[in-house]
Amino acid sequence: MSTPFSGPLPDDVRIGELVNEGGVGLVHHVTLPDGTPAILKRLPKSAVSLESSIRFEREVALMSTMDLPGVPEVTHYNSDPSDLYIVMCHAPGVFFQDWQLPQGAVWARSLAEIMQRVLRVLHTVHKEGIMHRDLSPTNLKIDPRGQPWLLDFGLAVMQDSADLTGTSEARGTPRYMSPEQARGESHRILTPSTDLYSLALMFLGKAMGRPVRKGDNS
Repeated sequence: MSTPFSGPLPDDVRIGELVNEGGVGLVHHVTLPDGTPAILKRLPKSAVSLESSIRFEREVALMSTMDLPGVPEVTHYNSDPSDLYIVMCHAPGVFFQDWQLPQGAVWARSLAEIMQRVLRVLHTVHKEGIMHRDLSPTNLKIDPRGQPWLLDFGLAVMQDSADLTGTSEARGTPRYMSPEQARGESHRILTPSTDLYSLALMFLGKAMGRPVRKGDNS
């Protein structure tokens, strides 16, 4: 793993189409100087607050040191509050919400095999002391080889790190939150079981053909 570039985004990183605009900021397809496809996540100045700045810097710090299979590599970033961005290698494949189970009697075995692979990736993340805290079908991709990719570490924390805000506000994707996370308990109390709970809801929903929890995702 090479050391990521730090500073203003170089001109030779070509910015492509906007693929998402929301709570995570602006997400673009980009092309690196060597032609490698990547993803740019950038916080607009209007969205930068002290909390979002600290959270973004934490995501960069975590991802730029993780040389793990199944976690996209960070290639560029900037921690200057005037232009917060992070560039990650593009994770191939489809989002878990769009991943189709094979037809016939082999669907259960296929689902179990993918779950084992996701668990192996998640285990390596947990061994580093990191909790993802926002596992959902839109934060997991499955590539054509069946390799899973964990995405969006915006809420990830080191288990023994200090609280960011000192508040008890619940953070994550409500439909896939563990009970303790929904109660807003400090991440110092949470354990890797929180991620495993979210993962179980995802795979049970895939087996059922619908989300386990009904209603919207708010």
